[in-house]
Amino acid sequence: MTRYVIDFIVVRTETNFIHGLLFGGFLGLIGVHGAILWGVLTFLLGFIPYFGLIIAAVPAIFFAWLQFGIPGAVAVIIAVCVLNLLVENPILSYLTARKFEMPALLVLISVIFWGWLLGLIGMLFAIPFTLMILLLIHISDELCWINKTLGVAHLFEDQNPEGRDTSGNHEK
Repeated sequence: MTRYVIDFIVVRTETNFIHGLLFGGFLGLIGVHGAILWGVLTFLLGFIPYFGLIIAAVPAIFFAWLQFGIPGAVAVIIAVCVLNLLVENPILSYLTARKFEMPALLVLISVIFWGWLLGLIGMLFAIPFTLMILLLIHISDELCWINKTLGVAHLFEDQNPEGRDTSGNHEK
């Protein structure tokens, strides 16, 4: 399970890097002072669900307002919203699905479910929570069909170097 949590942190870091790069790049294109700083701040604060990106965006919005007036601030607000929609939904789902070899729809549904159930913490830890549930399902002989149906049974089956199954499940 530790491996899955570490992998999730890696995926979150990749997503934050993309988000910080795009946000800093946008701010640099329109000429907001400190664009690199705001991009780095977006990367670092992106680990805090919801509020981190808002906290990172506030100084950039303020500087855009000082430099370009209301239209500049509105442009940055729109960019924050669009980038958040693009990075946090399809890109995060894609990177998570690729890293964990999970269907992207399962990743998206798990983020929605755990966010609904536990709020911000649930959204941050949706993938590790889902993987723990899937691991418990895999251990149960009566429920292991669920993982096969979802297409994630391969996540918990260890393979030795010769390619033989060592998980205790000898059917092919």
